[in-house]
Amino acid sequence: MRYFVIADDGAKYGPADIQTLNEWIRDGRILPSTLIEEEGSGARLAASSVAGLTFEERSATAPSQEYASPASNSNYWQNPPYANYGAAGVAGSTETTIAWVLGVVGALLCCCGGFLFSSAGVFFAWLGTRKGNPRAQQALVFNGVILVITLFFAALSWPAFKDSFAKTQEIMKQQGMDSPFSPPITPKTSNPIRL
Repeated sequence: MRYFVIADDGAKYGPADIQTLNEWIRDGRILPSTLIEEEGSGARLAASSVAGLTFEERSATAPSQEYASPASNSNYWQNPPYANYGAAGVAGSTETTIAWVLGVVGALLCCCGGFLFSSAGVFFAWLGTRKGNPRAQQALVFNGVILVITLFFAALSWPAFKDSFAKTQEIMKQQGMDSPFSPPITPKTSNPIRL
């Protein structure tokens, strides 16, 4: 069976087998209290309760530097346990980043088609959650909220847009101009040109 390691910041590393997890324990990257997720079921449990993982007994008076908390040890996750997993160490990080960017652009454009960007952001955030990115859920919620807001403003502005469009077409007809949305007017001639 293979497992993912859930870091303190929510990043997911793995999957790794028991032998690799024991190497990470010896490196000080996994503590008995570290969350481990089963690959197939997604069940999360403390590393100390996973069969086959062995933790050395430590002195209760002075904890070893390798078992110190991540905040007190700057090298704790300097080299992620599974460096080849995902572009930035976490699967779905590219999709999640794209989702955040699309959500911000959608928020900035608001009434001017922002719902198109936030809709795409929802899709990319969903892809990120499917790949197990812990931050993709936040991007999904953000893009969903922006989508609802932009659709609301688009619905409010539609009557004004429709009236403005109708007035523009009326003015163009009064000035003898073709509407860009109608077929061109061709002048009728009494003498057709013959070749």
